[in-house]
Amino acid sequence: FPNKLETVQKELDGVYHHSELANNLHSESIIKQDMLFWHYAYGFTFNEYVCYRFYEKPNDERKRFYSDRGIICLCYDVNDLRSMELLNDKAETYRLMKDYYKREAISITSEADYDNFCYFADKHKVFCKKLVREACGRSVELIDLANIITNREDLFHHFLLEGKTILEEVVVQSDDIAQLNKTSVNTLRCITLNNKDQIVAPFFFMKAGRDGSFIDNGAAGGLLIAVDKKTGILGSAIDEYGTCYSKHPDNGLQLQGFQLPDWEQASQLCCEMAKKFPKCGIIGWDLAHTDQGWVLIEGNSMTEAIGPQCTQQRGMREEIDTFFNR
Repeated sequence: FPNKLETVQKELDGVYHHSELANNLHSESIIKQDMLFWHYAYGFTFNEYVCYRFYEKPNDERKRFYSDRGIICLCYDVNDLRSMELLNDKAETYRLMKDYYKREAISITSEADYDNFCYFADKHKVFCKKLVREACGRSVELIDLANIITNREDLFHHFLLEGKTILEEVVVQSDDIAQLNKTSVNTLRCITLNNKDQIVAPFFFMKAGRDGSFIDNGAAGGLLIAVDKKTGILGSAIDEYGTCYSKHPDNGLQLQGFQLPDWEQASQLCCEMAKKFPKCGIIGWDLAHTDQGWVLIEGNSMTEAIGPQCTQQRGMREEIDTFFNR
């Protein structure tokens, strides 16, 4: 498949040259060959390879990490497909978990939703728009009706053409969390595990956007920040090219030692929400902190592994496999 190989090679070259590997610390041909092998054989993305610093780790330590492909297989193994479908559709998640969002949202699926859209737009002149099945911050837009030159009906039909869409009241994050980055809603990812006997929340990391960006996702250039699960105190940050930061590179905020507010509430809230999906063994919850405390942004039945593993620099395979007796 020459076209596929060309795409993979471009991705490999891009990640390699954005990372510290480009500083000629290693043999380029050997490292790239190693990156390709671990990509094809075990399913690790090139970003995972550099973020986990595999070029410094022996094979037995590498195998303690879940790959991108491996975590997808895990999710299909321990999650019920019907429950996954509800979580994969942001509008359905909102319908089931509205009380945890603590804000208004509507979905647009057909012409019949036009009156509801007009009612929503009258109340919220600025709102957040997402396609219900997208992930990693793709399709997320901040819509300010004052800056829209088309009329309301044309805007509605534009949303319809894009596909099933959810419109949400804007989340106003607390002043504490806004310190991380004022232009994005900075969110906490909590991963819950449920083996039917118990529900636990063993993995956390924080996401912070870059100056001027509305999105905090690592795939959109944001920072992934370590979180001490016992205290809610932040550690160092890393981006998806493996560059580490003790301070936010744009505003200079000292990240290490930063205390997240209302920490006990965060993990308790996620375990409580996990009970609503008893047939889902693993769920990634995104939370934002507001003046009302922690609120739900979305649930993910296909949570990724790069965040908790790269921020802690340790694999989570043994802990997960032991929990599920896999």
